[in-house]
Amino acid sequence: MDNTLFDFVAAKKHACREVARSLGRDDGEALFSCFLNSQHGFESHENIKEYFTICGLLETASCISKIESPVDLLKPRMWSSKAEPRFGLLENCSPRQIPDAHDDGREINLPGGCSLSPEECSTQPSHPGVNREGYTNLLADRSLYCNEVFSRCCAIYEAEKVRVLSPYPGARETLAELKRRGFPLAIVTDAINGNALARLRKVGLAEYFDYIISFDMTGAKKPAPDAFFLALKKLGTLPSETLLVGDSLRRDIAPAQALGMITAYAKYGDRNVRGRDPPNCRPDFVLGDIRELAELVWFSRQSRLGHPAREDFSSTPPDELPE
Repeated sequence: MDNTLFDFVAAKKHACREVARSLGRDDGEALFSCFLNSQHGFESHENIKEYFTICGLLETASCISKIESPVDLLKPRMWSSKAEPRFGLLENCSPRQIPDAHDDGREINLPGGCSLSPEECSTQPSHPGVNREGYTNLLADRSLYCNEVFSRCCAIYEAEKVRVLSPYPGARETLAELKRRGFPLAIVTDAINGNALARLRKVGLAEYFDYIISFDMTGAKKPAPDAFFLALKKLGTLPSETLLVGDSLRRDIAPAQALGMITAYAKYGDRNVRGRDPPNCRPDFVLGDIRELAELVWFSRQSRLGHPAREDFSSTPPDELPE
């Protein structure tokens, strides 16, 4: 689904940049690399935690404290081994490393456009001028890890990667034409069902699909055949009469061919940067644009299989193709 219907990798890179920016950093590519090379999975939030570790934002805590506000970060008296564990301070950091005020009486400037005088630091339990943005930035500036910052970064990541999604040009028209011709359509994805549906709704393509076969329905990710078997069962079709369109030779095309399905490689959407494609995988068809799919379906139906891959299909408008 992802990268065949829309550029999901570009959306993920954007989301990673936004997460890094929220922490006052400009290394979004480092976070994306954590997702790309992950042992946790391409969508796991554990990748964000790994990024925290690489950047020094998450370390083994030697001091634990309950912190009620940004001001409390400046109060040594708040630190207690008996306090409720919520925040982890960098290893070997002592409470005295967090200044309670400048020795010369100057105000302490906090993120978010507010400042505290020495008196406020020493006497006030909280400060209403410290906003949520200042709170988060202060925690990041002190290289502290807390569940709130982590949760906020996960929320930013999830929201941004969906917000910027848009379908490839011609995707809606192509799917609408296939539905008009009576073809049942199914999605096979490694995403969980809720995430897959959210993306399809965001790009306006959910209405064209009869079934969404997601990871949580089979418990197996591609290239395992489980999801493909379930899709065939839901569609009620044989492999030899089913066309699989995918942007990965290794995860889409090769397993579909092993089952005897017709395959169309969506070359336009392949974002494989690790070079792990199977060397002998040769799809039945090659698509340079999603708008070529309507012609491919007509060509495949008329030719009854067995045709070599083609790098280019003529861009005949779908409404000009014969029935």
